[in-house]
Amino acid sequence: MINTQDLIKNAYLWHKQRGLVRITQIGETTVGGVAESRPHESTFFLPDKLRPIPISPQWLKRLGFEKASDASDEDRMGWQWNPEFDEYDYLVEVEPKQEWVLRCSNNFIAKLDGVHHLQALIWFMERQRLTLQPIKTNEKVETTVG
Repeated sequence: MINTQDLIKNAYLWHKQRGLVRITQIGETTVGGVAESRPHESTFFLPDKLRPIPISPQWLKRLGFEKASDASDEDRMGWQWNPEFDEYDYLVEVEPKQEWVLRCSNNFIAKLDGVHHLQALIWFMERQRLTLQPIKTNEKVETTVG
């Protein structure tokens, strides 16, 4: 279940009937959002009907992360944000227990509960929103949640 206190505007969640939802309003008992399947229609959702979107390489690409140049160990699958710097500012990688974590250059480490959690952490630390990047026409993107 999603806790509304863990959300920020423009976070992405999954709704079983509507699919991908971008959050536009956050209330105590309902969440306003726009479903990708109906982009011109704003709807209110009950938080218990929304699910986190699992972190995956496809989602990291869509949020503007790039494969880390030093990610040679396939088990660690590092993805960096703000890659124009020599050292990463933020690196998302898989830990040995198959848990995604966010590592920051200031030694902050957090286990990620989903795309919305990653978006919230970057927002709180950088005041920058991770938004969806355009999909290249030859690129297949996973859009379902298990």
